[in-house]
Amino acid sequence: MLAVAALIGAGLGWERWSPGRSLALDLGGGDVFGRRTSASTDRPPPPASPSPTPLATAPAPPPGTGGYEFIAIRPDVDAPVTYDPCRPIRYVINNADAPPDGDRMVAEALARVSDATGLVFQPVGPTDEAPSIDRESYQPGRYGEVWAPVVIGWTTPEAEPALAGEVAGQGGSAWLEIDNVLVDGQRVSRTAAFISGVIALDGPQIAQIAGQGPQGYAAARAVVMHEAGHLVGLQHVNDPSQLMNPSNSAGVTDFAVGDLRGLAQLGRGPCIPEL
Repeated sequence: MLAVAALIGAGLGWERWSPGRSLALDLGGGDVFGRRTSASTDRPPPPASPSPTPLATAPAPPPGTGGYEFIAIRPDVDAPVTYDPCRPIRYVINNADAPPDGDRMVAEALARVSDATGLVFQPVGPTDEAPSIDRESYQPGRYGEVWAPVVIGWTTPEAEPALAGEVAGQGGSAWLEIDNVLVDGQRVSRTAAFISGVIALDGPQIAQIAGQGPQGYAAARAVVMHEAGHLVGLQHVNDPSQLMNPSNSAGVTDFAVGDLRGLAQLGRGPCIPEL
């Protein structure tokens, strides 16, 4: 019953874009960090009527050998930390500095991740919360007695210094380790699951990317997709053919086979009704 850890910035990905390289996104790699807390009582009550089964069917991993890595591994089994597929990933959007077509980019990126994982994203509405990696995952005064929804925020380097220079975005999730809990109907001594997350996007810079010719929109959306990949648990990979590669010199604008293989596993996590 002890909530052991919530790593708020785990696996946050930050993306660079070089205007002189057209659609070749120069994605940053030094982005894995977190903050550990031990607030065992500062968490919401379990939902009254949790779904006993996943809300959607996770797809089978596609054939192929493309690489993928996970941000975190569960303490009970050799499997990635995931969001609970039996509940939706609720999210709010801060459009303070959104570019044209910003809502479309977010909707398409989340739809692509949902298709690749089977996870269900549920929009909650707008927010004025800043997309900070230091946010609390439980904010009952703002969002009620539930885990805070993922915040997706269009912002600027002035408001979020981590986006300074060529950094165009950050993304990642907090996970909670919890003891003596039901996992897919069986009680285990300890497991872990993602509970909330952040995607911070540099609105002016992504607008500039989107304006770079016919493929600019696809390149801009690729930044959002990369961050959404971090959000659900994908880490960077060395394979340059994958969207989750931190140095996207090939200008990849969609998830490749390795990305999809990893995303398929991230949609097959356990149901944890007591989370």
